[in-house]
Amino acid sequence: MKTPSAPPVSLLDPYVGTDDLPLYTTTVSVTGGASGHGRSSGKAISNDGELDLELRLPKELGGNGGGTNPEQLFAAGFAACFHGAMKLVAMKNHIPLPADFAVRCTTTFARDAFDGLFSI
Repeated sequence: MKTPSAPPVSLLDPYVGTDDLPLYTTTVSVTGGASGHGRSSGKAISNDGELDLELRLPKELGGNGGGTNPEQLFAAGFAACFHGAMKLVAMKNHIPLPADFAVRCTTTFARDAFDGLFSI
């Protein structure tokens, strides 16, 4: 297996153009599983097959647990993007970060006091 490499620092250079410049696009499909509800018993699969996991409602929300839930995926995606951005900015500015530099993201699924609906 090839050693992974960091993205180029040139990604931080401003883009000049009249239209957005797509850098990467992905698609994830979610099916409902046994309950017919993707959040409770679904499966998430990316178009390239690299993401393939079972979704489960956490015990805190009345589910059985035993799988990944959307809040965990949201936190993982946000933390990974922020971690990558911090590393690129540090590299560009010649600021050393410790080898074990980590980003921790906490996600809360809540009821919104403003409208009584949901928030993340």
